[in-house]
Amino acid sequence: MIKTIKKFFGCSAGGVANIFAITALPLSLLMGGSIELTHMELSKRQLSSALDAAVLAVAREITEDQEEANALGYAFLQASLPEDLKDRITEYNFQITDADVTGSASLSVQHVIFSQLPGIDTVSAHAEALREAKYVEVALVLDNTGSMGGSKISSLRSAAHSLVDILFGDQTYPEYLKVGVVPYVATVNIKNEHFSETWMDVYALNSRHGENFDESEGSVNHFTLFNQMGVEWKGCVESRPSGYDVTDDAPTTTDVETLFVPYLWPDEPPHEGNDHDYDNNYIYDDGLDEDATPAERQANAAKYVGGVNTYDETPSNTSGPNKSCPEPLTALTNDRSRVESAIDAMDTWNDGGTNGAVGLKWGWAVLSPGEPFSQGAAYDDDETRKVLVMMTDGENQIWGGWDNHNKSHYNSYGYLGLEHLGTSSKNSAKAEINDRMLTLCDNIKAQGIQIYTITFRVNSSALQDTYEACASDPSMYFNSPSDNELKSNFKVIARKIANLRLTR
Repeated sequence: MIKTIKKFFGCSAGGVANIFAITALPLSLLMGGSIELTHMELSKRQLSSALDAAVLAVAREITEDQEEANALGYAFLQASLPEDLKDRITEYNFQITDADVTGSASLSVQHVIFSQLPGIDTVSAHAEALREAKYVEVALVLDNTGSMGGSKISSLRSAAHSLVDILFGDQTYPEYLKVGVVPYVATVNIKNEHFSETWMDVYALNSRHGENFDESEGSVNHFTLFNQMGVEWKGCVESRPSGYDVTDDAPTTTDVETLFVPYLWPDEPPHEGNDHDYDNNYIYDDGLDEDATPAERQANAAKYVGGVNTYDETPSNTSGPNKSCPEPLTALTNDRSRVESAIDAMDTWNDGGTNGAVGLKWGWAVLSPGEPFSQGAAYDDDETRKVLVMMTDGENQIWGGWDNHNKSHYNSYGYLGLEHLGTSSKNSAKAEINDRMLTLCDNIKAQGIQIYTITFRVNSSALQDTYEACASDPSMYFNSPSDNELKSNFKVIARKIANLRLTR
């Protein structure tokens, strides 16, 4: 027994060594594997962080091209990875959709312990950038003049819808967003659900009210003439006098020049076959002396009693006192369907001309916190960004009437013959509208409102220069020679308006 015990203890050192030899290998593998797993987890975190940065960077670049987005994403990914991982990217993909930017990438990971295990030689990450829910108010000031007819107006509707899709995302009533739509021609229609008669010159006290009529026997009120004709005033207004056409001053009875005069295109003498002659005859001139001049016939207010002979308010060619008055503007709303319906309702309206100044004035009014329309946040509200998007397909101009006493078609500034633009010359009037438009742009930007401008199929370098000067920055002006570029530019602007945040 004692010999047996001594024999056992005599070889105990060798036994311990054998036991250690048996257990050392698993311990080494465990320690090495733990290091490799830690390294793999670190690589995954580094990849995920770099991918987040790359996705946000691609989103800020606002490219429309998927291949370009992928190349940009790869470049940003490379720039954000540690040096030892830059050459290990095995897969990457960056995709742009209407509302977000997504990215995915994979890295190869070097192993010794786990080199033979399948599916453990790579790590992957995914990232997505979506809008930040900060308050944004956007006014879309969109050209609905006759030159926008045919495919142009369809392209504009489609482009505007693409902007709405990006801004609203999957929201129906977002808390962070309000959008208004202002269709403009040579005037703007303000008669919507927020309209108030307190904005209007109901007593014909404004210096522009009734100026087209013979007032030798008393003032002529446009609202009265509409009632006498049995025709509803559609809602368009004339530009205010005394410089108020380029300000955001609220209408008030203490200064009648700030009140708005209802737009009424007068009944003109009969068309006599000359293309440059009178264009809007809708009442018989009964009871007038046969020797009455065209100007006297047009100024006769008595003929409005008893109704009109004929009028048509179906676009694009219209007639009557509401001739060339577009659809009402839509005030700021977070109701997506309301905005989309306003875009769908846009049509083209011939005659009168194009007046970007009046469009801008009412785009500003929509964003303003004061009357008329007071849905906008205060100008000093740091939580709200205000943005105006202005679009046209042609030069500012007053149209028609070369050879008659009016010198033009009717528009928000009346007839050119009245010289409310300081001239009866069409070319000089064009320059004056451009000047007033740029004054408006400066006044709007002074309130902290960002302006994006878009020209569509425009060849005039002078007009392009005007719209570039109107924008808050040259990079915020977009020329669109084609329908596809118009839609692309609306998308670019939408993404520029939208802040971006990472989500999963």
